This record gives sequence, C-alpha cells and structure tokens, in this order.
Amino acid sequence: MLAQKRIAIIGSGTMGRTIASGLLKSGLVKPKQIRATARTRASAEKVAAELSVTCTTANAEAAAGADLVILCVKPKDVAKAVESLGGAASGPSFFRSPPASARATWRACSGTTRRSSGRCRIRRA
Repeated sequence: MLAQKRIAIIGSGTMGRTIASGLLKSGLVKPKQIRATARTRASAEKVAAELSVTCTTANAEAAAGADLVILCVKPKDVAKAVESLGGAASGPSFFRSPPASARATWRACSGTTRRSSGRCRIRRA
C-alpha cells in the first residue's frame, strides 16, 4: 500500500521522527520516499543523518509531489504549517497529529485549498 507513495512529514520533532523511523523500520517504505521538515537547518541535517531521509526547512518543498502529508506540529502551529504548504496542499491526503485541533486543521487546509482550487482530505492519525 505504501510501497510507491511519497510521504512528507511536516515537523520532525519527537513525533515526526518516531513516525518516520517506524515507517522505515517496518520496511513499508524506503528512505527515498520520505521527505521531512525541521525548523532549523541544523535540525534538518541531524534528522537527515539520523534517518537517511531528505529533510529541509521548507514545508512546501517537502510536500511538493507527496501522496501523503503528515502534520506533526503543535496545535498552535497547525495553521502556519498548512499555510506554508501553499499549492502543495491541494492534492494529497493529510493526516494530522493527534493533539492538533480538527477545526484548526480544517480551517487552515480549507483556506489553502480555496486559493489553489484543489481538494484536501484530512484524516486523524
């Protein structure tokens, strides 16, 4: 099911790293299928070295072409994270992190998709 999917993990803190690590250890995905983001270049380099995945500080870059975008950010950062995706948020499915508010995620995603004329499906992790 995930063998050919491109996955973007927005936020590579504890939750994001754990999800990426679990996917890799399960053998369901390969490192080249995952693109993650971090707030700082130093953190991005650390995650890239630790997990052998591509990690950047640009959310839109990580989400571009992704089949699945997993939001692993604090509830207060959901709207900003989704907004930073720009047009990259129009096609993929979103899984939000459990603490993130469904209302905040939907509002943020809806605003983004209206501008890009796309569709956003949100599923709770």
